[in-house]
Amino acid sequence: MYIIGTAGHVDHGKTLLIKALTGTDTDRLPEEKKRGLTIDLGFAHFPDGSGKEIGVVDVPGHEKFIRNMTAGAWGIDLALLVVAADDGWMYQSENHLRVLNAMGIQKIIIVVTKSDIADKSRVTDVKEYAVEAVFEETGARPASIVVSAITGSNIEELKSLILDELETLPQSKSGVPFLYIDRVFTVKGSGLVVTGSLRGGVDRKSTRL
Repeated sequence: MYIIGTAGHVDHGKTLLIKALTGTDTDRLPEEKKRGLTIDLGFAHFPDGSGKEIGVVDVPGHEKFIRNMTAGAWGIDLALLVVAADDGWMYQSENHLRVLNAMGIQKIIIVVTKSDIADKSRVTDVKEYAVEAVFEETGARPASIVVSAITGSNIEELKSLILDELETLPQSKSGVPFLYIDRVFTVKGSGLVVTGSLRGGVDRKSTRL
């Protein structure tokens, strides 16, 4: 399974974008609903053309939750670096980009959101600035797309772009499964649960005694 993740400044529309892509609202905590602010990692998925699932990790954008963002960024194959058309490139846009680069995440798609509330020249300027910022940081020029999660503009095109970019990734040949730990929590009556994103291979329960 491929796994993609969001990155970007707070209130630039990452969670709404994932809902438009997958139909899942990844803000599940009461505090997130109350404040309208992503605090912890959220998870969703959508099928590719062959029916296989693409995993999605949504991360918080606020500077106070950069550790949560970092936990979610481990193990993703591709990042959607989200930049709002009205605000443009901002503080956490830069910080999240640096985290992605430090983690060696080579595939980044610039997604300019909120295109429905900005004029065309503004949208173009924001996209061009973001592409150049990624190029200066990573040395690679990323793919880019302009969308609106509210109107649905270019959401299907974004799905196609994601699949095209994932197809260019080298295939893992290790066959050895490993788990990126991104969630640790307690379940009443069960205790501590440690889980994350399975990569590298398939983990099967042994039948040997």
